[in-house]
Amino acid sequence: MQRTITKTVYQFAELSDKAKEKAREWYRSCSDSSDLDNVIEDFTQIAEIIGLELDTHSVKLYGGGTRQEPEIFYSIGYCQSDYAAFAGTWKYKAGCLKAIKEYAPQNTGLHSIVSDWQALQKTNFYRLRAICSESRGNQYVDEVVKGYSSRYDEESVDYKTEHAAGDIVTDLARWLYCRLRDECDYQSSDEYVDEAIEANELEFYENGERVRSRRSWKGAAITMPENMGYLTKPGIIAGCDQ
Repeated sequence: MQRTITKTVYQFAELSDKAKEKAREWYRSCSDSSDLDNVIEDFTQIAEIIGLELDTHSVKLYGGGTRQEPEIFYSIGYCQSDYAAFAGTWKYKAGCLKAIKEYAPQNTGLHSIVSDWQALQKTNFYRLRAICSESRGNQYVDEVVKGYSSRYDEESVDYKTEHAAGDIVTDLARWLYCRLRDECDYQSSDEYVDEAIEANELEFYENGERVRSRRSWKGAAITMPENMGYLTKPGIIAGCDQ
């Protein structure tokens, strides 16, 4: 015998605290990996400001053709093997310390790294070039030389200079990792999840269970604050082994 069952559905803001937590758990369990494109875009801009010429590789587009993506690598899975690294050539760029302070005025950690690079450049007549690479989740400096533009005018550097340059490059990679991790933490926060759920106008039953709908919600826009206080891939989000 046929019968009709009527259920009341709720917007997220109408749920009880307990039901909201269940809704958040559902969202976190089924949402895509953290979107860290903004972090990478910001770091690419920072690299340009401080004289770091990132290597690139071609990425095929669905409609045909290709685009260039920076050689930035990372794994953010809250594991011991987490890392961030990049490949490229870091050279002197006049005025970069002042420029980075204007671009990211509150990020004193980044200022300190760029200041150290400038100081090392000064003692080497602003001719240092550090060739950076990534391998198996580690940041490397393959070579540090003195030279203005080509291998024809290169000079070797002493161990102390090479070691100092390696430390500064490692500090920058570690700084990038912290920004990526901060963004992952933010995207897992109640604040972010609540805003995403409300922006997508998702509906729930009284107990916080998701109301199934044919409507696609993954593409809905979420309005974020203009300045979150920190950097807002190519790379893969890797999880810890259970």
